[in-house]
Amino acid sequence: MPGRRFDWRWVALIAVVAIIANGTRLPWLVLFPALAGGGGYLLYLGWQAWGGGSFSSKRVTYWRGQRIETPAQRRKGLPPLRAIGPALLYLVIGGAMVLAALAVLLRQFGVYI
Repeated sequence: MPGRRFDWRWVALIAVVAIIANGTRLPWLVLFPALAGGGGYLLYLGWQAWGGGSFSSKRVTYWRGQRIETPAQRRKGLPPLRAIGPALLYLVIGGAMVLAALAVLLRQFGVYI
């Protein structure tokens, strides 16, 4: 089985779904980090898919043995059409999970919305 690769993100997804499914019976100290962590990760993936992935401020090119640093080129406008769908899906679900984590935290401290 050298062609198979194990991805730990599936284990995390199953764990988060199991925690959310039992959210009414679990203590808030378990539910809050699962919602906040999972939502934050999905927001990060959505931002990456949208095209904001690079923190680098310079682009490095080598020409005739010399290193040339130029400012990074930023794209203006929307990402390619095929990247908008997955990015929006990640951003909407991640945002909902972060807002749910905030609601759990506020409910725990007696603030009802």
